[in-house]
Amino acid sequence: MSSRIASSPPLAVPPFHPALYTVNRKWSHNGKLTIPDLIPTSSSRNEEQETDIDGEEWDKVREMLGRILAPQVVRVGPTDADIAWQQLDTSEAAASGGPFPQIDASEFTYQIVLFENHGRFVSTYRCETATGNKLRLCQLRPNTDYYVQLKACLEERGLVGEPSQPVCFKTAPGRPEAPLMFRCVSRGIEYLVVAWRPPNDNGASIVNYTVYISKPSDDVGEKVWEGRSCEARITNLRPATSYRLRVTAANRIGESAETAPIVVTTRSDCPPSAPPPPNVVSVNARCVKLSWSSSLECTYSVEMHDVAAGPNAITVMKDRIASTSAQIVDLKPGYEYRFRVIAHNAEGESPRSDWTYVRMTGRGTPDRILEPTKPLAVARGRNKFDVSWKCPGAK
Repeated sequence: MSSRIASSPPLAVPPFHPALYTVNRKWSHNGKLTIPDLIPTSSSRNEEQETDIDGEEWDKVREMLGRILAPQVVRVGPTDADIAWQQLDTSEAAASGGPFPQIDASEFTYQIVLFENHGRFVSTYRCETATGNKLRLCQLRPNTDYYVQLKACLEERGLVGEPSQPVCFKTAPGRPEAPLMFRCVSRGIEYLVVAWRPPNDNGASIVNYTVYISKPSDDVGEKVWEGRSCEARITNLRPATSYRLRVTAANRIGESAETAPIVVTTRSDCPPSAPPPPNVVSVNARCVKLSWSSSLECTYSVEMHDVAAGPNAITVMKDRIASTSAQIVDLKPGYEYRFRVIAHNAEGESPRSDWTYVRMTGRGTPDRILEPTKPLAVARGRNKFDVSWKCPGAK
């Protein structure tokens, strides 16, 4: 028996079912049995060989193919298994005066059909006589029940033997899968709280989880927490700083793959600085739209000063909004207004920004977009060039 282990790729054939490989006899016009049709049929039949063996000899061939013994499982791992089988004794098949002198021993092949224990087809493997009588089944799932069947074939002659008795085996326990739904559930100035759900342990109980932390730009992190809980509190962090976090699970077999990383930022320990003055996006007779730059974890308030009403006519138009833009309506056509922005976070509010001045258009005039167009070079000299632009709505 050969000791070589083949790792044959799966064949692109449909799942085995006994009904699909039933031999259907067909008789020729002279009453002799010709090559049987098999489902699936073989396109590589040798028409010349078909006529060399009569019906009685074909029965003997089929009987020989059907005597294949069940394979043996000689080794089982978490994701692979080795099987071996006893090849058919073909020593006399092609011998002078033997029962099948037209068949060469090298024509025999073997098919190994792999199923999960609940009947789901997994794969089919093909082995030639010359490659030996061992095969490694790869890419299996840990802690999973499988069974295999073996069939002997004469592919060129369109014959597939009956499958052997099934042999069941169960893969060994393996490393757990990566934890599920990794997320941040709470943030503070110097801490982060992350949580996850337990994964499939692949047959060996999970003994602990490990959280790794790094800078957002680093792929390799250092261990920052270890325990059996599905929630971790990471402390002694810096305020207003971003961190990249991952978590793994471990059992007695080993450690799982890491979860997809998440990037989380701690809260600031001081009020935000003064934002820049708001920008005017558009203005018409009764409405002005403003925008401003955002700061992390801040909300914003917008104050308005009606210049014509005096120095104390200041009103809060938007209070603690999360957006970075606002539309102020019901203003007076032709009047002048000033606007400024205040930023808020958990530690307090920022100083007020500088004022932005806006004069409303006259009643019924179209919107005036104050942002100028892209400048264009209109004239060039040796030491200078002229540029031109337009400001839609400007007079």
